[in-house]
Amino acid sequence: MLIYFFNSLDGWQEDLLEIIDADELPLFLGGNKTDPDGNPFCKTFIKHGEPVPEKYFLINRKKLLSKSSHFQKLNVLRSSMEEIRFKITEQGSVLEWEFDTKNRDIGFVVYFNSSEDCHPVEVVPKQRVDTYYGPEKNSIKCQNLGICKYLKRMIEK
Repeated sequence: MLIYFFNSLDGWQEDLLEIIDADELPLFLGGNKTDPDGNPFCKTFIKHGEPVPEKYFLINRKKLLSKSSHFQKLNVLRSSMEEIRFKITEQGSVLEWEFDTKNRDIGFVVYFNSSEDCHPVEVVPKQRVDTYYGPEKNSIKCQNLGICKYLKRMIEK
C-alpha cells in the first residue's frame, strides 16, 4: 500500500491526476466528477469531516471502574513502589485496571504466577505510562489459575 500526503501548496491537483482518472476524481479535488445534481463536493458518496463528538474526547473519559463494587484504590507516593495481588480462581477471568497521575509518569507492569513458589511471568511488559490526557485503562484475560500482581512505581521527572 502506498500513501500520499499533500499540503495546500500549488501542484497537488496535478499529482492527484497522475494517479486518479479525472472522471473518477471529484471536481473539488481537480477532477471532473460531480454528484448527479452537479454538486462538486460529491456529498452523495464522500463523507466530509464533521466535529468530533465530545464522548470521544480523551480528556473527558469517564472512570467507570471506580464505581465498581470490586474496585480497589491504591495511592502511590512519589519515589515509592506499590503492589496489588489478585488470586485467579476461575479460568477466563478478566482483570481490569484504571489509573491516572496528577502530574507525573508511573511505571506499570503485570506479572502472573501459576503458584506461590514459581517465578513470575511478565504478562503486561514493564512500561512508563503518562496519563496526562486521560486515565490508563486496560484489561487482560487470565487463561490459568494463580496469582496476578500489578506493580506501580512513581517516577521522578
